[in-house]
Amino acid sequence: MNRTVRYHSELTVLAPSELRPADWQAWNEIRAAQPACASPFFAAEFTQAVAAVRHDVRIARLGTALNPTGYFPFQVNRLGFAQPIGGRFSDDHGPILAPKCVVSPPALVRSAGLVSWTFAHLPAELAEFPVTGTTSLARYLDLSQGFSAYCAERRAAGSKGGDDLARMSRRITRELGGFRFEWHSSDPRVLEQLITWKRDQYRATGFTDVLAVEWSRQLLTRLASTQTGHLQGVLSALWVPDATTGSERLAAVHLGLASGTALHSWFPAYDPALSKLAPGLAMFGQMAEAAPSHGLTRLRLGAGEEQYKLRLASGTEAILAGQVDAEPGVTALREGWSTAKRWVKSQLTRSGESPLWNMAHGLRERWAVR
Repeated sequence: MNRTVRYHSELTVLAPSELRPADWQAWNEIRAAQPACASPFFAAEFTQAVAAVRHDVRIARLGTALNPTGYFPFQVNRLGFAQPIGGRFSDDHGPILAPKCVVSPPALVRSAGLVSWTFAHLPAELAEFPVTGTTSLARYLDLSQGFSAYCAERRAAGSKGGDDLARMSRRITRELGGFRFEWHSSDPRVLEQLITWKRDQYRATGFTDVLAVEWSRQLLTRLASTQTGHLQGVLSALWVPDATTGSERLAAVHLGLASGTALHSWFPAYDPALSKLAPGLAMFGQMAEAAPSHGLTRLRLGAGEEQYKLRLASGTEAILAGQVDAEPGVTALREGWSTAKRWVKSQLTRSGESPLWNMAHGLRERWAVR
């Protein structure tokens, strides 16, 4: 689609190639004025990276070309059902709206020509975009006073999470003779190793391999090399001595995204042969210690109830998951479909055929990251 689709005078749906440089600049200017959009995933460069590897990206521009008041990026299929930019690779999403721009979510979805928009990580602070949905918590480390102050705050709160990070580094030094931490590596082999370890981890744990599709690996490659004033890929690496070769070996890798004062933890991986030494935690501790020197005072862990997040987090952010439908009839159909799925699942479980349900669920998961 290379043509402009107009639904009314205040909204224009565009293909990414149709946005002018002034649009991308206005995007980041509007984002800078909206604290709820501080996450790196709201940066214009993130949408540009996704658009470079996928053909289903569209952007609704609110306001006029000369005076835009917001941007709403999404991926959409032929039936008009949309999801956030990057799909499951986006840990934060939603429209980027000027502080005084108030919209009705159904009207926005309808005006963009969509049937429905499904979201999973919409910051609750986007008060100008009121929606209902399931609320959960995203967690972060507050490093505004430095790593030592963060560890002290954790101890005062009854958690040794911060101290554990430092202890893992000391343990590796004691047992392997030291380590070398690299804040950002431009070596493509480091990213290749991260992808290999991560895919092995997905297979071992039974999780959907989101890196099985080519576009997802291309996206990581693009973002790892992105270094603009609004978005930076941070490919951190931890190296340890290799007694076999006499040189060093890669022990852990982490690809994060930084923007403003926030670093978002995104793709961590480590050498499973060194798992007893917890090299991933050791590297995370090095990242937390080094982040303030790079102007990063909030290390975002994202959503999830993993034990390490509960131990390490010094603060939380509320996020919403749900759908916005263009018409009430779509909502009714969705609710009916959800009820039918729950019934089918209960019947399969009762009859001892849950593997059939698991297989169907697995196919759905793979389709979701196609």
